[in-house]
Amino acid sequence: MKKITDIIGVFLANAQQQYGIDPLVFGLLYFGSIPLFIASTAWFVRNVREKKPILLPAALSVLFWTAAYIYIAAAGTNIPTWVYMIIAAAAAIAIGSAWAAMNHHIPKISRRRLPRRKGR
Repeated sequence: MKKITDIIGVFLANAQQQYGIDPLVFGLLYFGSIPLFIASTAWFVRNVREKKPILLPAALSVLFWTAAYIYIAAAGTNIPTWVYMIIAAAAAIAIGSAWAAMNHHIPKISRRRLPRRKGR
């Protein structure tokens, strides 16, 4: 039976060979962003429940979720289309969340009623 460290080593070596990236940086981004993603997602959920602003935790969640893929897109070669699709989907989610958060917190301006003129 293979050890988990062997599986991770093979995964990183394949990423280096396939995309021409530094496996240490990719591994740190890929595995190091997991706890940060979980923490920012928990923060996001707590803010949604407490009806607090959600823009910053949502943006951080998306950033931590795509950090390794952004690194591959920036520093790698022979990048498959699905990596760009993940980054584009994450950016769309972040933009949509920011748009919804901005529109949700803007008070609705009601029409001011003008006084009626006499004679009408």
